[in-house]
Amino acid sequence: MKKRVLSVLFIVLLFSLLLVGCGSKKKTDIDNTSWVLASAESLGIELSAEEIGMGEFVIEFKTDGKVTVTADGDTSEGTFKVDGDEVTISEGGETMVFTKDGNVLSIDQDGAVLNFEKK
Repeated sequence: MKKRVLSVLFIVLLFSLLLVGCGSKKKTDIDNTSWVLASAESLGIELSAEEIGMGEFVIEFKTDGKVTVTADGDTSEGTFKVDGDEVTISEGGETMVFTKDGNVLSIDQDGAVLNFEKK
């Protein structure tokens, strides 16, 4: 009898661990945050977002792994993944890999580095 009770408890514990493992997506520290273009660097020259004159450039991360990118009035949606300090955004068949350092997201695009700051 005692062995049967222990077996049932073990099965219940194992089942509950499996349910926890199948739960929702793990929350990241960028979920529900917005990031705005702050500056760009190229050939040793750094320009603020205002100096670039590009208009508003915002990245919004949702909790469900989705992301909205708004650049100069155009909005597109995609998905994102976080792996350590790397944030990968996939949208419209393209993939962009950012590096997160505190409240700054950076991406190197063909020698020009774009820096986004957390709002």
